[in-house]
Amino acid sequence: MVHSIVRNAMLCGAPWAVSRRHGSCVVGSPRGRVAERGISLVEMLSVVALLGILAAVAATNFKTLIPSFRVRAAALMVAGDMAQARLSAMKTQTRYYFVPLEGTRYQIQRDNAAAPGGVETVKDVTVSVEYPGITFAATGLDTDPYGNLIASAVPGPITFNSNGTATNPGGVFLEPSEHYEGRQHAVTVTGSGRIRVWHSANGSWD
Repeated sequence: MVHSIVRNAMLCGAPWAVSRRHGSCVVGSPRGRVAERGISLVEMLSVVALLGILAAVAATNFKTLIPSFRVRAAALMVAGDMAQARLSAMKTQTRYYFVPLEGTRYQIQRDNAAAPGGVETVKDVTVSVEYPGITFAATGLDTDPYGNLIASAVPGPITFNSNGTATNPGGVFLEPSEHYEGRQHAVTVTGSGRIRVWHSANGSWD
C-alpha cells in the first residue's frame, strides 16, 4: 500500500498530492485547495474613481503646458526657415531674405531677375495659423539676449548673403497671447549669420 502511494506520488509530481484512499492524483496541497477571491464591486468602483481623478489632474496640467509647447515650436520653425534661407543663399550664391509682414506673417524671399520686382517668394508663413495663440511680441522685455534695447518685436527684412553673413541682423520675439510670463522666446540673427533660439525666464535669457 505504502509502496503504491509513493509510486503514484512520483508519477504525479508537485504540486500534485496523492489520495490515500484511491492512490489517485489530486490537485492542490494535501491540506486542500485554496479558494480564489475575486474583485468586489466596491473595489472596482474605487479604482475607477481614482483613475478619473488622476486623469483630470493630468489633463489640467497638460492644458497649462500647451502654450509653452506651441511658442517653443513656433520659435524653432522661424529659426529653421532662417537657417534654410542662409544655407540656400550660400549654396546658390543668391541673396535670400526674411521679410516680416502684417500680424504674425512672414515670407522667405530670394533674388530672381525674372520675377516681378526682381524678387521671388519662396515661402509664406502665418505663425498664428500654424500655432494658434502665438504672436510676435516682447511684453515687459527691455533688452534682447545680447543686451541691446528691443525696439520692435520683429526686425526689418534680414538679408542672408552668399558668404553666410547677414545684413540688418536682429531678433524676432514670440510669446503666447495669454499667460506669457516665463514662456517668451526670441530668435536672433547676428551679423556673422549665426541663428539661435532663446528662452526668457525670471528676467534672463537662456
